[in-house]
Amino acid sequence: AWEVGLNPSYGAQFGLEINDLVTRSASGSDYIEERPKARRFIGSIDLMRMQELKEKAYEMQRQLGKKIPFMWVPFPDDKVNEVRDSYLARLEAPGLFTYAVHNRGSVPLNLREVI
Repeated sequence: AWEVGLNPSYGAQFGLEINDLVTRSASGSDYIEERPKARRFIGSIDLMRMQELKEKAYEMQRQLGKKIPFMWVPFPDDKVNEVRDSYLARLEAPGLFTYAVHNRGSVPLNLREVI
């Protein structure tokens, strides 16, 4: 387990990936095949101590890759929205870490809910 001591940076995005299949008939009517919706999170955690970045985030990417899921709980103190915000996730497209300033780095996150 790893509880990050920093919040996601401003500009992080979250929402639903809607995969419904829409087929339009010759007459113009839409037929919609509803498919499961995956929750998504794309953003970064900036100015993390480099030691924590390497021990936790770097090792998480190295060991989990895109295959092994993990529990995503972005705001553990928000009990009202915990059921909306927390889910089993996978790294969708692990990005490269960034050296931000001396001894601090940025961790990219691109997560997709496991359905």
